[in-house]
Amino acid sequence: YEGSITIAGVELRDWNPEELRKNMAPLFQDSFLFSGTVRDNLAMTDWHGALSRIASQFQFTDAFLDTQVGEEGVRVSGGQRQQIALARGELKQAPLYLLDEPLANLDSVTENRIWTQAKAILAGRTVLLVEHRLEAVKDSDCIYYIENGTAVEQGTHAQLLKRGGAYAALYQKQTGEGGATA
Repeated sequence: YEGSITIAGVELRDWNPEELRKNMAPLFQDSFLFSGTVRDNLAMTDWHGALSRIASQFQFTDAFLDTQVGEEGVRVSGGQRQQIALARGELKQAPLYLLDEPLANLDSVTENRIWTQAKAILAGRTVLLVEHRLEAVKDSDCIYYIENGTAVEQGTHAQLLKRGGAYAALYQKQTGEGGATA
C-alpha cells in the first residue's frame, strides 16, 4: 500500500499494459511453447532479425531448430524448454525479465549450464526473480526475504547473512554453510 514500483523510471501503474508486455520477458517453471518447431517458437519474437545470432549463442543446430516441440513443448526436455524461453527473451531484447523458479524442475548439470547462459543475458537488465533456493539469488543486487506475504528482511546476500535472521537460517539449512559472515 506504500511506495512505488518503477520500470525504466516509469511508475508501474502508468505503463500501458501492452507496452509493458513488449518490454518484459517471462521465464517460469514451466515455460509455454506453441505447437510447431523450435524455429517457429523463436521466430514469433524475432523482432530484431537476430535468430541466427541467438541460434549460435545458444548452440542451437539447424536440426534442433527444426525439432517439433509438440503442444506445450512435450517433445523437448525441460532444459530445452527453458533455453527456448530464455532465447525468446533475448530475441525480444527485453529490459525486464520476470523469473519464477525458472530452473526448479531441472537436474543440477542442466541447471548450471542454463543459469550460466541466463546470467550473461540478464546482465544489465532488471530482473525480478522469485526463488525458494537461496543459492540462486545470492548474486542479486537486492534480496527481499518474504514470510507469510510480508517482506521481513531486505539487503544483499552478505548483509542478510551477517544479520543472522531468517534468511541466514534458511541459507544455512539449504546449503549447510556457516551462518553469519564478517
